[in-house]
Amino acid sequence: MKIKRFIIKSGLLLSVSLFFSCAGIYYGPAIKEPGPVVRVGILENRSELAVEPQGAFVIAAKEGRLYRISDKDLWRISIISSTPAEYAYKIVLSQFNDVKNAEKALQDAVGNNLDAELYINGDYLVLEGDILIDRRIYRVLLKHNFTDEQEARTFLENSPGLVSARIIKLKVKDAEGKIQLTSSRGKNIVIRNALRISGSLITLRDIEVGTGFHFSRKEDRSYKGEIEIMFGDTGNLYAINVLTLESYLEGVLPGEMLSTFPLEALKAQAIAARTFFLYNFGRRYRDALYDVTDDVRSQVFIGAGKRDKKIETAVRQTRGLVLTYNGKLCSTPYSAICGGHTEFAENVWEGEGEPYLQGVLDELSSKSLPESFDLSQEENVAKWVNSTPKVNCNVKEYDTPKFVSYSTKYFRWEQRYSRPELEGIIRQKTGHDIGSLIDIVPLERGVSGRLIEVKILGTMDSFTIRKELNIRQAFSKSTLYSACFVVEKIGGSNGLADEFVFKGAGWGHGVGMCQVGAAMMAFNHRKFAQILYHYYRGAKVDRFY
Repeated sequence: MKIKRFIIKSGLLLSVSLFFSCAGIYYGPAIKEPGPVVRVGILENRSELAVEPQGAFVIAAKEGRLYRISDKDLWRISIISSTPAEYAYKIVLSQFNDVKNAEKALQDAVGNNLDAELYINGDYLVLEGDILIDRRIYRVLLKHNFTDEQEARTFLENSPGLVSARIIKLKVKDAEGKIQLTSSRGKNIVIRNALRISGSLITLRDIEVGTGFHFSRKEDRSYKGEIEIMFGDTGNLYAINVLTLESYLEGVLPGEMLSTFPLEALKAQAIAARTFFLYNFGRRYRDALYDVTDDVRSQVFIGAGKRDKKIETAVRQTRGLVLTYNGKLCSTPYSAICGGHTEFAENVWEGEGEPYLQGVLDELSSKSLPESFDLSQEENVAKWVNSTPKVNCNVKEYDTPKFVSYSTKYFRWEQRYSRPELEGIIRQKTGHDIGSLIDIVPLERGVSGRLIEVKILGTMDSFTIRKELNIRQAFSKSTLYSACFVVEKIGGSNGLADEFVFKGAGWGHGVGMCQVGAAMMAFNHRKFAQILYHYYRGAKVDRFY
């Protein structure tokens, strides 16, 4: 099976003019496993990093030289010298999703005596010669580079024939420099600009895990495929894991779901994770060196250090399967524990949401709550967070299996702060000095009880916070488990409480699949399709490749 992957993340010019700037590289030993190729950002903006291949390996320099190393050793990789990327302001004459229309527009521009060029931005996935996903956009630009936006704007104001043109900032030259690799045994290798390491399992030291959350830490992680080391735009080093999509999923599943979960839950997770990657490919990180990050900004990817047969089986048995709605890839977010009710996507993120990302009561049995029990209504939320409804992720309702026993502390939780402590957190996280905290007032909730908008009242300042993650971060040194909470004030005098108690339900944003709920559905003999159809209403499991 022939695999081909083109990296076109900064720009590529076609036809009349040859303006080329390619952020990604593809050289050295080819990845031999079948599947679309994925680039995962592991380390960012480092001046130095440590790499430890676990066996014989090859270092491939971008300029073509190969270094074959037979001994296992620890290598320090550092910067000898570097220059950051260069940017310029460009004038866009037109933009297209189709190359033929773009080439015609370029020819028309040149025919009108405009010094134009065609710039490609974005990326696409190819498998066996077929394009699976194409996220490229084609811009017809004026060739001239403007040093600042005002210079470009002045040019436009004096060019009446360019009334529909616009100004953008583009990279015109990649970062460059020299990289030094030094082994613990004293061997030195100097390489220009970029390199790849392949041939064995590769361990990277000091990976940052869970930044901004309660589980934040550093750890060493091992990776299969290839590790690419290159300069980012600032002139610092990036480490990128290059591997196939199916291998990537083998590192996502143990990062997102315990391998002890039932196989059908793991298969549901594999399909959701595969669909999540394909749906978001080329959208969020169009101008980055990588397709996805290894953390919660994308999906948690822990590499190949915790390989597990059940994980590999779940990925293998669902190979190429995705969720679709009306024939199109779904957006498939998921969260750890919904707390008993999932949420509409539009109540958590910007946009109008999706018809398959509805807020649903997370149970399959007869309704334990009357339809009139509306969690968007404030009076019902306190009852909800102080109750233990018979829902999928309430594992205490079952003879709790050991593999989900950890989840009980997240299904219903409590966080206490003294007033001065909480005032300090709010000041640090929001930049608002509110003086003394008077109250936290819910203004709007979603169908799961998660806050959409909340007002903070202080003696010196009062302000509102919108959106689920912003709210969770404003009231915690890290991040609250979820935005489905009520606040109780304890003690105090003169209208000021001594203590604020947050009582909440669930862990995560609550949109899409509840992972613990999926585990319990599988434990109760539901198949992966039933699990997915419960959480993604109206979606369908289809084969994508």
